[in-house]
Amino acid sequence: MARTKLDALLSDFDGHLGNLVFYSVGKRVYARRYVKPANPKTEDQEAHRSLFAEAMASWKHLSAEEKQVYKKKAKKRGRYGHNIYVKEYIKLHKQKRSV
Repeated sequence: MARTKLDALLSDFDGHLGNLVFYSVGKRVYARRYVKPANPKTEDQEAHRSLFAEAMASWKHLSAEEKQVYKKKAKKRGRYGHNIYVKEYIKLHKQKRSV
């Protein structure tokens, strides 16, 4: 991977240019070649996508107090509250569906 220093105007560069994709992690900007993602559309994959969409919709309906509980859990792990919630939601509901 090549490294370069960006001037102040480009220090927060995200997006694509030609066949390169630029993204930021912390204060660093990285570039990689664009690769079209595979999408086999298997039954399992579609079921998981549906469950993920349910989890995100469920997160949006939580009260501010409920979200705050997950945000506190997440802060300890260096993550975001909705990530913790979605992971737990999927794990719980996947088990229910497979039983």
